Amino acid sequence: MAAMPGLPAPTPADLARDPLPLRGRTALVTGAGRRSGSGHAVARRLAAYGASLPLHHHAPHDAAQPWGADDPEQVADSVREALAAPGARVTHGPADLAEPEAPAQLLAGAVEALGGRLGILVANHARSVHDGPLDAIDARALDAHWAVDTRSVILLVQAYARHRAALGGEVPPGRVLMMTSGQDHGGGMPEEIAYSLQKGALASATRSLATTLAPLAPLAVTVNTVNPGPVDTGHLTGEAYEHIAGPARSSTPRAASGADRDRRATGPGRAARPRTRQSFDNSSTRSSRPSEPSDSAAMCHALASKASPWAARALARPSSQARSPSL
Repeated sequence: MAAMPGLPAPTPADLARDPLPLRGRTALVTGAGRRSGSGHAVARRLAAYGASLPLHHHAPHDAAQPWGADDPEQVADSVREALAAPGARVTHGPADLAEPEAPAQLLAGAVEALGGRLGILVANHARSVHDGPLDAIDARALDAHWAVDTRSVILLVQAYARHRAALGGEVPPGRVLMMTSGQDHGGGMPEEIAYSLQKGALASATRSLATTLAPLAPLAVTVNTVNPGPVDTGHLTGEAYEHIAGPARSSTPRAASGADRDRRATGPGRAARPRTRQSFDNSSTRSSRPSEPSDSAAMCHALASKASPWAARALARPSSQARSPSL
């Protein structure tokens, strides 16, 4: 039997690391309205690697929460502090993504604000009010969560795809990142039926969206969903904190989501070729703590990079012994 040919060793140029891999790229991050939240952490991480960012927020939603609303300008200033590429900028603006026209309007405004081309979409926003267990949930709550947590994300991806399709010439690869939240970990989220249902829908749609976007040159877009599990953003204490921290301390590793097929076009006029897509899932790593915003930021940066056309299981959420530094 003939021996399998050996793979060429990477050259020094292959191993070199660009300190600003997102230089010249623009990334829209939704749900970036609080300095303690995941959206803010993701935005800072992308800024530190060279990106310009239009940030989305919806202060009335946060104002209705126990933690209250943050000052959008102070959030944006915090992200500006992390900017690393010369000429990179941060803008911000509000949008109620429950409104049917808001996703397309938000994306169009982001494109116009920062140079006419959007490379990365991070759909991090979510609704966190008026939910409950099975015996308490009603049609109004289900519809409200559907509008924000799922429908608006799909409409954002649609607007992003149309924007990418209209671009001429050679363009860097596109990236779509969607966020879920532990809806399929352990015993699920029985006290938040509406929220967990809509997040599960996004995870389920990932393969279909990736298949839709990949073959359409010059889109060259990969689609991935990050599932960091319950995220500690500093507002939970006592019993509420133990509800998410307890399972993390006692959990055992299980396999991450199965590999899907993601087809990614490599440039205008080139045929798509199969790539392995792996959902980012924190459950493949033993951990003694809940996720933190910096974990989501590290995963999103890895997926947004031009050098990372697919997600690898090894990049699941770091354990407590290998925590991501906060930016």
